[in-house]
Amino acid sequence: MADIKRLSLRIAALWSIAFTCAASSVTLTPSSPSPQPVGTPIVWTGTVDSLEAGLIDYQFSVAPPGAAYKIARDFAKSNSFVWTPAESEGNYKIRVIARYIWNRQELTVEAEYSITPRSIAVPVVGSTNNPLVMLYSAPPCSGPSVMRVRFWSAAESSAHWTPAKVCDGLASVNFYVAGLHPETTYSIQPLIEPQNGTASFGVPSTFKTGSVSIRLPKFTLKSNQQGSLSVGNETILWGFLGSSGANAAPLLATDLSGGLVWYYNETQPVLLCRTTPAGSLLLLVAMDSSAAFTILREIDVAGNTLRETTSTRLSEQLVARGEQPIYYFSHEAIRLPGDFTAVLGTIARQEPGGVQGPGSKLVEGDAIVVLDANFQVVWSWNAFAHLDVARAAVDEDAGPLYPNGPLANDWTHANSIEYLPSDGNLLLSMRSQDWVVKLDYRDGKGSGGVLWRLGKDGDFSIASSDPWPWFSHQHDANSELVGNGLFSVFDNGNTRRALNPNAHSRGQVLQLDEVGRKAALLLNADLGVYSQALGTAQHLINGNHSFLAGLVTPDDRSELVEVDPKGDEVYRISADLPCYRAIRLPDMYGLLKQK
Repeated sequence: MADIKRLSLRIAALWSIAFTCAASSVTLTPSSPSPQPVGTPIVWTGTVDSLEAGLIDYQFSVAPPGAAYKIARDFAKSNSFVWTPAESEGNYKIRVIARYIWNRQELTVEAEYSITPRSIAVPVVGSTNNPLVMLYSAPPCSGPSVMRVRFWSAAESSAHWTPAKVCDGLASVNFYVAGLHPETTYSIQPLIEPQNGTASFGVPSTFKTGSVSIRLPKFTLKSNQQGSLSVGNETILWGFLGSSGANAAPLLATDLSGGLVWYYNETQPVLLCRTTPAGSLLLLVAMDSSAAFTILREIDVAGNTLRETTSTRLSEQLVARGEQPIYYFSHEAIRLPGDFTAVLGTIARQEPGGVQGPGSKLVEGDAIVVLDANFQVVWSWNAFAHLDVARAAVDEDAGPLYPNGPLANDWTHANSIEYLPSDGNLLLSMRSQDWVVKLDYRDGKGSGGVLWRLGKDGDFSIASSDPWPWFSHQHDANSELVGNGLFSVFDNGNTRRALNPNAHSRGQVLQLDEVGRKAALLLNADLGVYSQALGTAQHLINGNHSFLAGLVTPDDRSELVEVDPKGDEVYRISADLPCYRAIRLPDMYGLLKQK
């Protein structure tokens, strides 16, 4: 054993010497020379001399004018990164760290790059790489003020608005305009609200969107009671499964009639997670058609990558903290207060015979990993450390742990995380347990312990006349309104369906008494279809509820249904593809709580 250890140390030393001799520097090259106007996509490429690219990974960071570096993409094998400065002009800094995978030795280089304004005297509207997203650039205001932009087409009865931005009188103000129909002419106009003075509109102008050639699902509007509909949630963000293959569709958004207003152009499979308070989107991305999601990515409404990391990079950090690595990302990423992000990862452990039946078994569970603003690990939760592994899954079969991997018991199958502002804790929905559990997070100071378990055989009694009141194989468990104990969930109903082959999926709202451990079923809407997997639950602006049946058998379509507080249907639209999540938004800048 000692000889093996000495040999390993010698090999590591030789690799270190080879690295030092063969790779003395790294260069950083932009695709376009400085300066370039705001909104220009620039490809940065890091190159290490005299070393195979496969032995190096690269981290890219950006420092806006007068600010510190922030990681844009953490260590990954690709040596190029697309940076699109869309906020304002100024002198930026770009940094790449090239790291030798074997011994973590690093080479660093920085570059400065100048971004110029698109608008000097009058506003201009420019195109982006997405024909349904435009860049509106206004010159500096005459003094400190706030600016926002309204836009409308001739066919619309009211205007749409961008979020407001501070106009300091020194730099141009730039807005992505999103939520647009293809091949449509729009009018656009800024509103300037001075710090001391009267608000006034600027000069209007027009622009026309481009054409789109993407595979779109077939939408069918089945019911629409205009007077009862939540028109404040007029945009639907659809997360259809995958984005490659003949029958797949990209991540896209439509109006309530199914008309396209936005899409994300990514050739690899993408899983929609959540929107954020800043109007960005959190996604999981697979590197190939196997749909093992190894990338966590945050994008803006133009589809530009804002932040990105990989499951491999997070596993590296977890191991350094003495914790279990993850195989890949799974089902969920959600923005937490303070610019933190929680993401689900898949883990596994070999369990001895008798724990989940006879014979030793590989058991698949879940981890929650919380990241800071640079997507670095700051907190984690492990199902094996906090749950009873002897409580096997309700009825899930074993499946491959990863593509072409060994079979593993699908023990927990977590599919959603919800943050609770009232106490800083987390809700975790576990499909294979038919449970939603509350975890002791306390804004990163908690132990991860299970505070309670909601569902059949859990910690709550339930008041309901329904013979099977509890949800099963549920999706998107969330707290509807802060502080009042309301809880909504999409009840796929697989366990109930096993007893009643004619049972449908349901949309449920429960009132929770956490102190007395009592639950009351306030809404138990029969959605008229059965969705064996996938789905969302959402409280809408007008008090109605939206539920997605994401995998309606036998034709694998999806149906999005809105019901009023009594459970009566007011809206239904179907698509001819399965859909993981469908989020009703006020517009493409919608907030997290309006998921």
